Amino acid sequence: MVSKKEIITEVFKIYKKRNDFVFTNNLIKEFVRKFKSKTNPYDITKLDGTSNLTSYNLGT
Repeated sequence: MVSKKEIITEVFKIYKKRNDFVFTNNLIKEFVRKFKSKTNPYDITKLDGTSNLTSYNLGT
C-alpha cells in the first residue's frame, strides 16, 4: 500500500511539471485510486504542517 507521503510527493511532482498547483477533488481521488491507497482523498490535500515539508522529496 502506498503512503500519504508518497501520494503527496507524486501529486506535487505532476503539478510542478505542469506549473499548475490548483487541484480538484476528482483529480485527488484519481491519484488515490491509481495508487490503490486506502487514504482518505480529502486528507491528501492537508499537510500536517509546513515544518514537515522537508521530509517530502519534492525535487525543489
